[in-house]
Amino acid sequence: MASKSEAAVSPALTAAICIGTYNQGQYLRGSIESALAQTYPISEIWIADDGSTDDTQAIVEEYSRTHSNVHYHRHASNMGPARNLSWVLGRPTTDLVVRLDSDDRLEPEYVEVLAGLMQRFPQAGYAHCDVWETDGDGNRSRLRQLTRTVVYEEPEDALKTNAMGLRTAAN
Repeated sequence: MASKSEAAVSPALTAAICIGTYNQGQYLRGSIESALAQTYPISEIWIADDGSTDDTQAIVEEYSRTHSNVHYHRHASNMGPARNLSWVLGRPTTDLVVRLDSDDRLEPEYVEVLAGLMQRFPQAGYAHCDVWETDGDGNRSRLRQLTRTVVYEEPEDALKTNAMGLRTAAN
C-alpha cells in the first residue's frame, strides 16, 4: 500500500464502509469503532446482520442511535455470507465502497490512502493491501504481504500476476 503522503488527497470522493456480520458481536464493536475512527470522511456505514442470535442487534442499534451515518439492517433469517454481502455492498450511494469483515479492523488512515490511490488511478476497479493478523487480544501477530512491486497494474497485467500466484485478499 502506498504511504499516506504518496496517496492522500482532499475528500473529493465519497466513501462508505460495509460490514456483513453473523454472530460476531464479540468483535463487532472493534470493527465499527475502526470505521468511525477513519481520518477520511465516511458518508455511510452499512451493517447487514444475517439473522444473528447473539447481541449483534443491540450493539449495532446503539451505534445507529448515536451516529446518523450508521445504517443497520437485520435479515429475518440467515441468507448465507454471499447473499448478505451482496445485499450490503449494494446499499451505499458513494463513490467508494470499502468491505470490512465484522471481525476485522481498519487502520485509521486506510480510507484516506485508498481514496488518494483511487483518485490517482481512476481507471482502477479495486484496491487491496497487506493485512495484519492479530491474536484474540488484538496484538499484531503476522503481516500477510499481498502488495505487488508496483502501485498500479493494468488489468491484463494484474490478471496475469494473479494467475501466477499472487492473490488478492477480501480486505
